Amino acid sequence: DLVVAPYATALALAVDPHLAMENLAALESLGAMGMYGFYDALDYTRPDPEASFAIVRTFMAHHVGMSLVAFDNALHLEGGLGLWQRRFMRDPAVRASSLLLDERVPRRYTTLPAQADDSVEAYVRPARPRAVVREFGDPDTAEPHVGLLGGQAYCTLLTNAGGGYSRAGGMDVFRWRADATKDETGHWIYVRDRATGDVWSAAHQPVRATASSYRVSFATDRVVYTRVDGSIETRTEITVVPRERAEIRRVTVCNRSRVPREIEVTSYGEIVLTDAGADRAHPAFQNLFVETEWLPQLGAVLASRRPRSSVEKRPWCAHVVATGPERVGDISCETDRARFVGRGRTTHAPAALDEGAKLSGSAGAVLDPIVSLRALVRLEP
Repeated sequence: DLVVAPYATALALAVDPHLAMENLAALESLGAMGMYGFYDALDYTRPDPEASFAIVRTFMAHHVGMSLVAFDNALHLEGGLGLWQRRFMRDPAVRASSLLLDERVPRRYTTLPAQADDSVEAYVRPARPRAVVREFGDPDTAEPHVGLLGGQAYCTLLTNAGGGYSRAGGMDVFRWRADATKDETGHWIYVRDRATGDVWSAAHQPVRATASSYRVSFATDRVVYTRVDGSIETRTEITVVPRERAEIRRVTVCNRSRVPREIEVTSYGEIVLTDAGADRAHPAFQNLFVETEWLPQLGAVLASRRPRSSVEKRPWCAHVVATGPERVGDISCETDRARFVGRGRTTHAPAALDEGAKLSGSAGAVLDPIVSLRALVRLEP
């Protein structure tokens, strides 16, 4: 597989400008120059008929921007630094940490002795009793406590604050980042009391509202979050069926007040359907291949990832909600993260949880895909 990107040659101006200019001239002679500058790439993997390559006649804004910055740096080079490097270093906060941008040359080398050829008897760890169920009553621990469910076909990791990932084989289902400090990525369920306007999570993240009582238990077959917020008790049980590649989250809401209450339950997950490394490297690019579909008659959202080559398979994901007789009205959905979260907002307080806010029911090839379903239930005292 061979793909030649002209913007990579533009970046090489900072390393060897003469060779880079020769290469840009060669690319231009091959027809890589378009109306708005160089085209995105020359693709030798899928050549045009009667040609050894195909010109990818697109212009990506960030590639054009990178090229412009590279040209600007090459034309205004002073003291070994380009114009934009000098502008970057004018920031006092950057200059204060500029030493971190340089790799320290090691002054001392430590050699390790070679491993002996003689066999060493393996250490046999004595068996020790293990707790069947681990329970924690605080989501704000110094380090996250985790529970693992499922197997290689489908695996779910959950923390005592409610974060974690869902993976099918080597593919991430929902976006997750391994951050033990924040622990603020994963698959969420929001709970909202229509009467008071209070919003909290079925676990602790992402709203992080203080509960009257909070408890999480990790067992070998399930993870259970139990919390009490005023007169509303929420119990969330999470199980995994690895053979079916299915994850079930059962939310039980109990009204302990003396008046009827209307409770909104809203799910949220940033759909990925690719391996974690590719999503971390370029999440915005990976989002371009995810498509969603809303099936109101089934109360389900389908998500899939378009294959980028003939050898790739198209993975599918179904996000479904089932409710009891307490449900009021129809199930609603949202697949556009920008509409759900809102401008300048975060998942800690999204716009979709504001008073009177409704899910738009958008579907298709959105720029930032999510899966979100909402059900309204009416609970008697």
